Amino acid sequence: MATLNERVDALCMALAQAELQLIPVGENKKPLFKGWQKGRFTSAEIVSTNPKALGVRMGDNGYEAVDVDSKNAEDLEGFNQAFAKRFKNSGLTRSKFIIQRTQSGGFHLVYRTGLRTEKRR
Repeated sequence: MATLNERVDALCMALAQAELQLIPVGENKKPLFKGWQKGRFTSAEIVSTNPKALGVRMGDNGYEAVDVDSKNAEDLEGFNQAFAKRFKNSGLTRSKFIIQRTQSGGFHLVYRTGLRTEKRR
């Protein structure tokens, strides 16, 4: 089985292909690096923080996410059905999204806008 260092290293390399940055987070999903919004961090630096979890910084290379929280829905099944119907009626193509379950039972819709949020140097 791969070590934590090996897994984080592999994840960093895969994300680098999409120009995305892995971010270590602690309690309440708070980033563990100052300057996390712009910095580039190595897998060794990430592992050294002993993170509670890992996140991917959004905004890089045009990637954004919508956080859909269903944890407070009175009728979870009804909420999910209504969301699915609205998504279908929106004309958006599901294949253009990465859909990721969250720890709270909701999900993230990750997509790429095609717009860069910062100037390249």
